[in-house]
Amino acid sequence: MAYGRKYHLEFGDNKADVWDIAILQDGYVGSATDVKATGSPLIINWMGGGLYQPIRGSQAVVNFFSETDFYFSEFFDSTEFEYIVQIKKNGALYWQGVQIVENYSEAYIGPPYAITLRFGDGLGILKYIDIADTSGNPPEGRIKIVDLIAYCTSRLPFNLNIYEIINIF
Repeated sequence: MAYGRKYHLEFGDNKADVWDIAILQDGYVGSATDVKATGSPLIINWMGGGLYQPIRGSQAVVNFFSETDFYFSEFFDSTEFEYIVQIKKNGALYWQGVQIVENYSEAYIGPPYAITLRFGDGLGILKYIDIADTSGNPPEGRIKIVDLIAYCTSRLPFNLNIYEIINIF
């Protein structure tokens, strides 16, 4: 999969941080279209996080304006790994994920109007992907849990970092 930057949004927050949001499409070649931010252009939610929930999923909500009717209608029928988002904070990659499909809608008002796109970190999608090697065989023998998690996350169209924290209360 080769992803090309299709939409771009940049804004600053009240802590003088610069946020750069790039929405990439699989197979896209061309220049990126700049979009205008709404009052709350980015919200990142972290789910779980209890002591006995070691794997935490997350979701990003990106809000921007559509200048014409149905300009972003391509998100209506997009496929699961067609769009990914890369969110950078002060130039460093902060978060990335895949579009949550079948969740797009547009307002029934005249433009410009706000568009909301939701992206997930991909952990929820992994439960629908079989654990098998390139030959289709399931793993055999003992496998360390961190190796199994790394193998599963390698099935996503982007690299997902794994952090191991021990003895933290």
